[in-house]
Amino acid sequence: GGATAALLQAKLEMLQQERSFGEKRLEDERLRVEKLERKCEKLGEELKGARDEAERRIKKATVSVKEARQAAQAAVKMAEDGGKEGGRLRNDLEIMSRERDGARSEVEELREKL
Repeated sequence: GGATAALLQAKLEMLQQERSFGEKRLEDERLRVEKLERKCEKLGEELKGARDEAERRIKKATVSVKEARQAAQAAVKMAEDGGKEGGRLRNDLEIMSRERDGARSEVEELREKL
């Protein structure tokens, strides 16, 4: 009787220690998982922040490229228009020059007659 009771008592205590040890390990594991979850959340937020920043930079760069393209097109158009305007001015100058030469020769003819 007494030996069996002592044996069962010892076995019970051993099982309780194992259970306690198992619960402790379980709690440690639960804390580790929570810590990892928090880390994942933080990384997720950082990733979202980085993605948002990248999108902002891409939009900004796209706008810059678009503006640069428009400015270049405007400059080309201005140059083309300037070229056309320059051509018109040259024509006008040639016409005025011919008219002046014509008027000069008329004046010289009149002088000779006088």
